[in-house]
Amino acid sequence: MSEYQFAEFESPAVRRLRLLVALLLLSNIALGGFGFYFLHSINKKYSELIDRTLPTLVDLRSLTVGTAQAMLRTNPVAFDQSQESRSRLLERARVAVESDRTLRDHLLLRDTLSADKDEQSDLRTAGDAFDSSASQVLKLIEANQMTEAGTEREQALRPSFDRYLEKTTQAADRLEASSLKASDSLSSRTSQLSKLMLGLGGWPLLIPVVLLLSTLVFVILLALNVYSFKRKAISA
Repeated sequence: MSEYQFAEFESPAVRRLRLLVALLLLSNIALGGFGFYFLHSINKKYSELIDRTLPTLVDLRSLTVGTAQAMLRTNPVAFDQSQESRSRLLERARVAVESDRTLRDHLLLRDTLSADKDEQSDLRTAGDAFDSSASQVLKLIEANQMTEAGTEREQALRPSFDRYLEKTTQAADRLEASSLKASDSLSSRTSQLSKLMLGLGGWPLLIPVVLLLSTLVFVILLALNVYSFKRKAISA
C-alpha cells in the first residue's frame, strides 16, 4: 500500500494527533530560541553594567584610601630632625599626592562620572584644593617651618581633606545607587519574561483540561439526548 493510499485510511483522530505533535515540536523550538536570545540579552546587559560601574567604584574606594594616605604623610610630627630622613619622607609624601591627582584625573574622564557635570566639577575642585594645600604644607616642612606647617595643615589642609572625602563618597554612593537601580530593573524584567516563558511553555498542560471538558460536554449532551428519547418513547 502506497503512502498516499495509507493517508486516505488515516482517521481524523490520527491527523489531529499528528498536528498536535507538530505544534508541540514547533512551540518547543520557538521557546528554546526565545529563551536563548533572552538569556544572552540579559547576560550582555549585566556584563555591561558590571564593566561600566565596578571598576569605577573600586577606583573611587582606592582614591579615598590614597587621599587618606596623602593626608597622613603631610603630618609634620612624622618628620624627624635628620635631613636625609626628611628628604625621603618628603619624596614619599609628594608621590602620594601626585598619585592621588593622577587617579582622580583618570576617574574624571570616565563616562560613569562625566555624566553628572556638577558632581564632576565639585570632585575636581575639591581635589585640586586638597593637592594645593598639601603641596603648601610640604613646602613649609621642607623649609623646616614646622609650626607654620602644622598651622597650615589644620586650618587649610584638613578642611580641604574633609570636603574632598565628602565629594568622593558622594560620587561613589551615587554610582552605587544608580547601578543598583539598573540591576533591580533588569531583575524585574527578567522575572516578568520568565513568567511569560513559563506561561507559554505550559500551554500543552491545557490539552488534558480541554479534552476533559470536551468529554464532559459530550457526556452531558448524550445524557440529554437519551433522556429526551425516553420521554418521546414513553409519550408514544
